[in-house]
Amino acid sequence: MKGVSLVEFIVALALLAMVFVFMFQLLPYSHIVDHKAWDLGLARDVAHTELEQARAYQIDFLYQMPTTGSTVDPKTDIRYDWTVAASPYPTPVPPPSGCSTPRPDLAEVTVTVNWTETGFSSHGVGGVPRQVVVKTLVARVLPAGGP
Repeated sequence: MKGVSLVEFIVALALLAMVFVFMFQLLPYSHIVDHKAWDLGLARDVAHTELEQARAYQIDFLYQMPTTGSTVDPKTDIRYDWTVAASPYPTPVPPPSGCSTPRPDLAEVTVTVNWTETGFSSHGVGGVPRQVVVKTLVARVLPAGGP
C-alpha cells in the first residue's frame, strides 16, 4: 500500500492553505514596515550628511550654530527638518606633566532630524512624529603651550 489516502491529502492541503492565509495576512504589514524603514534610512542619511558637513568646520564656527534646514524626499513627499548644534565637551583629564601631546579642545556636535510619518501605521493613519539624533565629538588640537 503505497500512496496517499484522500484524508491525508485533505489534511495536507488544509495545512498548506492555513500557511498561505497567514502569509497573506502579513503582506500589508510588511508594506508598512518597508515604508518606515525607508523613512528612517533617509532620516539617518540626512543626519550623517549634515554631521559630516559640520565636522569640516572649525570648532569656533561650530559654536556659532545651531544651523537648521530641511529637505523633501521626492519619492514620498515627506519633509525632513534638521538642526545642527555644537556645545563644548569637557575634556576628561589634562595630559600628564612632561607629555608632549597637546590637549584637545572638544566639541560635541548633535544633529537632530524630525519628520512626520505618513500613510497607514499600527497607530492608525499617519501623523506620527519621528526623530533621529546623531552625535559625535570634534577635536581641535591646541599647541602645547595653550591657545
